[in-house]
Amino acid sequence: MTTQHLCRVCPVYGQQPAHWTYPHVCEYCRGRMRRHLHDITEQWWALDATPGSGNTERISGSKEAPLGARVDVLDQMLPAGADEAIRSNIPDQIGDPSAATILDRIATEWLEVRREHGLRERRPVPTVANLCSWLEYRLPWACERLPDAIDDHAGEFKSLVGRLHALNGSVRSREAEPVPGTPCKQCGQIALLRIDGQTVCTNCSQYSGPFHEAMADAIARTASQAA
Repeated sequence: MTTQHLCRVCPVYGQQPAHWTYPHVCEYCRGRMRRHLHDITEQWWALDATPGSGNTERISGSKEAPLGARVDVLDQMLPAGADEAIRSNIPDQIGDPSAATILDRIATEWLEVRREHGLRERRPVPTVANLCSWLEYRLPWACERLPDAIDDHAGEFKSLVGRLHALNGSVRSREAEPVPGTPCKQCGQIALLRIDGQTVCTNCSQYSGPFHEAMADAIARTASQAA
């Protein structure tokens, strides 16, 4: 009999934990983390500190930053290990850790555990692009070997990509929406989510057709059970 595990990362994305055959993280959440790492790289390269670019610099309760640049963007451009954000030196403002600092800290945690397991690796060059590539390549390992940390790391990827999107003035994509009451046509689990007008199963990662078809199945099944 196949052992099923509850996904530890589903709650990070606002979903009920899916049952999954692999330890700790379902395929949907693994794919979401991979997309976030790709997005972090793309959005970081797109950052522009020129005043007036992206979203506005003005913050409620404070005056404009006196540096002639978007300081919140400069904060994200700082190298890994920067002691403090530029914005934290401006009255009434709190700076965020840079993208490289967040990614480098996560990579350091992964590297320490990998070395404990006898995997000899060099520390990645701490640029955003290098760190995202390094983390993505080792993501399947982390999903299986870091059950007590992977949900926190997924949350940090999600928060960071959202912050970079906001700085660039990007419109956030809609979150996946649960499809109630109907099982997946492939695996039989009630684990469907609506993504871009289609439904995907978080248990077997198979698409099950347009959303309206899934809803029609749900309505038919509910009516049959009530009869």
